[in-house]
Amino acid sequence: MHDRIEDAEKVLSSIAIGNKKTPISSDALRKFVEEEKAKAVTLKHYAIWDLFRTPQLTKYTLVLMFNWFVYSMTFYGLSLNVKQLPGDVYVNFALLSALELVALVSVLITGNRADAVDM
Repeated sequence: MHDRIEDAEKVLSSIAIGNKKTPISSDALRKFVEEEKAKAVTLKHYAIWDLFRTPQLTKYTLVLMFNWFVYSMTFYGLSLNVKQLPGDVYVNFALLSALELVALVSVLITGNRADAVDM
């Protein structure tokens, strides 16, 4: 918040006049700004380093990073070599896309299962 309530009031009143509505009162605007400032104080901001704060969270983060790396490189390698597979290129690409769907569902199932099992 930059405490530019007067500027905001001018802009909001010109918008309200353009929309043929009654402009907001300055008291209501100030009350709204104070409520938003109070909300901003209570919100916690997270950074990438919060994923490595505890050993268990670090382990989960690294395992997921590795899984996504392997999955991405496997799909990348298969999609680059789809022309060299025997058969029609379009059919091969459709089969590869169907295989990707199966892989995504299996990742979701094993990810949910791994959540239930303590690593």
